[in-house]
Amino acid sequence: MHLSLTRKLVLLSAIILGLSGSAQDCASPTQLCFNPIPGNNQQFDSTNWSDNITPLMLDCFMATNGVVYEVETIAPGVIEAEVSNILCDSLDNPDYGTELQVAIYEASDPCGTTGYTEFDCAQGLGILEVSTLAADSGQVFYIAVSGATGDLFPALCGYAIQISGDAVEYQFSATPEYVIDQGESVLLLTQGELNEYQWQPQETLDDPTSPSPTASPLISTLYTIEGTIGDCVITTDVFVEVIPGIRAMNLITPNADGKNDEWLISGILQFPNADVRIFSRWGQQVFRSVGYSERWDGTFGGSVVPSGTYYYVIDKNTTGEDNEPVTGSIAVVY
Repeated sequence: MHLSLTRKLVLLSAIILGLSGSAQDCASPTQLCFNPIPGNNQQFDSTNWSDNITPLMLDCFMATNGVVYEVETIAPGVIEAEVSNILCDSLDNPDYGTELQVAIYEASDPCGTTGYTEFDCAQGLGILEVSTLAADSGQVFYIAVSGATGDLFPALCGYAIQISGDAVEYQFSATPEYVIDQGESVLLLTQGELNEYQWQPQETLDDPTSPSPTASPLISTLYTIEGTIGDCVITTDVFVEVIPGIRAMNLITPNADGKNDEWLISGILQFPNADVRIFSRWGQQVFRSVGYSERWDGTFGGSVVPSGTYYYVIDKNTTGEDNEPVTGSIAVVY
C-alpha cells in the first residue's frame, strides 16, 4: 500500500452517532488521529436509538446524542475537521431531528467555541467543515458531533470524520517496495519520527523495534510497521519481493574502470558449497571457486584473458529437486 502525504483530507474510520448506551462527552472523548493511509474509510448506518443518553452540553445548544473527539496538536497551525458521508435514518420521521451539528473548541475552554456549523440532512449527502487555530504543540481540542433534537428525538445519523492541517499532520513515510535476490538483505527505510516502532513479522529482521531494520527474507514478504505519535497509532506496509534462484551477468569488462570489472552472480550466497567454473571456448578451465567467495576478475594465471566468449558451469551442490547446474556464457570486452 502506498503512502500519500500530499493529501490534505485523509479518510478515517467512520463513527456511529446514536449508539445505544451513554454518549461520549468531555469526560470520555474518543481519540481522533490524522492518518495518511488512504482508503481507510468505512461507512456505517446509525443503530437503533436508545433513551438512555446523557445530554451533551455544547456552547450554544444542548444535544441529547453526540460524540466528542479529542485532538492533540503536534505543532502550531490550523486544525481542520471534515464530516462527510452523512446518512440520516430519521429523515422521514417527523419525531426525529434532521440536522447534524459540528463544533470545535479548546478542551480548556469548552464554552469558547471557535468553530460551529450544521447541516440539514434533508439536502442529501453533504460535507461539514470546521476549523480553528492552534498556538502551539500539545494543545488539546474537542470536536463535538451531535444530532439536533426534533419533536421527540434527536437526529440519527451515520457519518465519516477526518482531520487535517499543519497542527495535526505528522510527516512519516516508508519506502513501500523493494526487490532483492534470494539470499540478499535490504535496509527498510523510513522518514519521520515516531515515539516507538514495531515491525511484523519479526523473524527475518535484525531489529524489529528499529525505525529502519535490515530485512533478510528468503521468500517475498509483506512487512507491517506500527508506531505511535502520542496516543495515535500509525500503521503502514512495506513489501519485499524476493527473486529466487541464481542469475549471472553475461558481460565483464576487466579494464579497471570500476564498472563491470568483476563477474557478478546474484543469489549465489544461498549456495555456500556451489562449485563455480569458467572455461574458454576451447574447453580450458580459466577459473574455479567453491562458494564463489572470490569473484572472477577476468584473469587467468595472473594475466587478463583475451576478449571473447567464455562459458560457465555452476554446480549448486544441493540435494533435492532444484539441483540442476546453471550454465551460460560470459562476454569479455575491453
